[in-house]
Amino acid sequence: VLSVGALRGDGEFGACFSNHGPWVRVYAPGERLTSALTGFGSPVPYVYQHSTYDACRYGFTYSCTCQSPRHTGQLSEETAATAGKPDQVMFEGLASWSGTSFATPVVAGLVAAHMTANNLTDPRAAAQELLAAEAESAEVRGAHVPALLPATWTPVPVGQPAVPA
Repeated sequence: VLSVGALRGDGEFGACFSNHGPWVRVYAPGERLTSALTGFGSPVPYVYQHSTYDACRYGFTYSCTCQSPRHTGQLSEETAATAGKPDQVMFEGLASWSGTSFATPVVAGLVAAHMTANNLTDPRAAAQELLAAEAESAEVRGAHVPALLPATWTPVPVGQPAVPA
């Protein structure tokens, strides 16, 4: 098992929604990833459900996924006072996604590519070798952590996180 956290759009800091802590062994891009949405004959509706917070609850000053796209999402602890209809968008062709669950396949693909390129059969050994040889560094809540950034990934500039008061 290789635990993965998500990086924000610039790859320099952890995404506001990401898992974090000593159990997370590597981070990869996980915010606003764009990929093909295939297998559908017509546009696909997607109900965007996220935070009902007006500002990023983690203190980020850039337009993080807590704030963008605009939303009236729902939290699991939603009450009658915070109820609202989630935003809905239609995806066709390409879709933009955010989530730790999207950073994880990025790492799995990098491990598989490393195995293929180096004729390796043990995924655990390949992951350790890849981390030792290719990992860069990112900052997640004050800690410097290993990060795998695919060569085909393009970072998106964002503002610096706010300094907590």
